[in-house]
Amino acid sequence: MIEKIDYCIDSVNQLIDYVFTQIRSSDSVSTGRRYFPLLAVAQHAKDSYVSIKDNLERDLKNGKK
Repeated sequence: MIEKIDYCIDSVNQLIDYVFTQIRSSDSVSTGRRYFPLLAVAQHAKDSYVSIKDNLERDLKNGKK
């Protein structure tokens, strides 16, 4: 289960890197406006996955299933 969450975190990190690359490579303000909402959603997803992973690891450490 933790491996699947790690995969999700890695995928979201790749998306975040892609969005940053698109924003940095463009001189257009409209590009930033177009990508910032996606960046916010991706960051929220990453935070959620990290929280789920932390809770799962804590539960496994404490013997819960």
